Amino acid sequence: MRPDLLLELQQLVQSRLYIFIDDLFEFSESLPPFLDTLRTKGVPITVFASARTNEFSVLGPRYAGKVSKDFEVGDLEPSEINALLERLATHKLLGPLSTYDESERGLFVEKIYGRQLLVALHEITRGSSVTGR
Repeated sequence: MRPDLLLELQQLVQSRLYIFIDDLFEFSESLPPFLDTLRTKGVPITVFASARTNEFSVLGPRYAGKVSKDFEVGDLEPSEINALLERLATHKLLGPLSTYDESERGLFVEKIYGRQLLVALHEITRGSSVTGR
């Protein structure tokens, strides 16, 4: 991550930037000071970051006072799985699941992805494992 470039970009666009970080702890050295800079200078940049609950429990204290809100994304309910699959089908984003019928798709998301939204979306739309397997 290049905080100096993000600050420069915000100055150039003169508008709020929204930054999405997939793994909060991948940037554990550079992100906390960057967040401090944003706060002290009042720079309009909003950072959304994800982390596994167990990692955040251990490594989260370095972000004390820097996180304005946190949300836990739980497992998908069956109705949410069906709605997700319908939307993916509508937009032709079923990827490898397109070879299965509707009931098999639901079972696939429920059993293989453990009903975890982000993992399921990544692997379905990209067609590859999150872990690179």
